[in-house]
Amino acid sequence: MTDSIIKPTTISKKIPVKFTLPEPLVDRVTEYMTWAGFESQDNFMTECVNYLLESDKNFKRFLKGKSIKNN
Repeated sequence: MTDSIIKPTTISKKIPVKFTLPEPLVDRVTEYMTWAGFESQDNFMTECVNYLLESDKNFKRFLKGKSIKNN
């Protein structure tokens, strides 16, 4: 296994989402997926988004403020 910051995992229920990316970014993503052992673009994107949402302190602060206002 590599030292990648995200790892392949099992995906539960999926909802189709469509988006486009610039070709150079797709090339880098494909290379990263191969290096990190991802076999599925779905799994890769799931792990990327989870990592982003768990790492973004500003977003966490936003959610915390939102939950306080809703209580």
